[in-house]
Amino acid sequence: MAQVSPAREIEFEGILNFRDLGGYAASGGRQVAWRRVFRSGGLWDATPADALRLRQDIGLMSVLDLRDKPEIEKNASGTATAGLSCYNVPLSTDKGNADAVQSVRDLGSTGAVYLLTMKNEAYVRRLVECLRVMAEAAHPLVFHCSAGKDRTGVLAACLLSVLGVSDSDIIMDYTLSGPYVARHIERLSRDPEAAKFLRSLPAFMHEASAESMELFLSTMERDHGSIREYLLSHGADESLFKRLERALLV
Repeated sequence: MAQVSPAREIEFEGILNFRDLGGYAASGGRQVAWRRVFRSGGLWDATPADALRLRQDIGLMSVLDLRDKPEIEKNASGTATAGLSCYNVPLSTDKGNADAVQSVRDLGSTGAVYLLTMKNEAYVRRLVECLRVMAEAAHPLVFHCSAGKDRTGVLAACLLSVLGVSDSDIIMDYTLSGPYVARHIERLSRDPEAAKFLRSLPAFMHEASAESMELFLSTMERDHGSIREYLLSHGADESLFKRLERALLV
């Protein structure tokens, strides 16, 4: 009898955009292990039932939060993360700065925004640090930002790429965030300040299009050979990639 794969997208009462990165074909004929690494939107709206599921059904042991300190102070994730090993490596930009918002608008696509962030040396060093956390922390592990689309999306793309997952699977996984964006915006818009910021963003920043991730991946590969090679030139080393493979591939 053929083995049935676990559900990739996992519905919670309060948590949005939570899914398993397992099952994707990776390097050396292996695949990303199911129920070992997850990506998600913010955990702060987790209900008590959600927190129980994270522990009992998922067996979650570690959380990697990609938000900056002001975001965490505004929306703490205490219910969902109590008793777990928690790590914070902020993958943030000057998103509250009016000039920065205009620069984003001028870029014309989310993929171009992602490429710009990869030119920031401090940002890329933090990406490498995130990969170190994922290699060394106890699993299962979930990493998340706010919507689980942009910062989480770039990190997921880098992780899957260094594990040898195909561009087509990385792009497909990225687009799965699309249906959750409207619900995330609705929640954040309860805060007038957040609502004002969200309205200032160009429409493309509220999408998770295949074209954006394809642009990101193809440009990184054209300009640097691969994401793996790019990260090697920015503080990663082969031992990190081997530890990620041991931790996450079967």
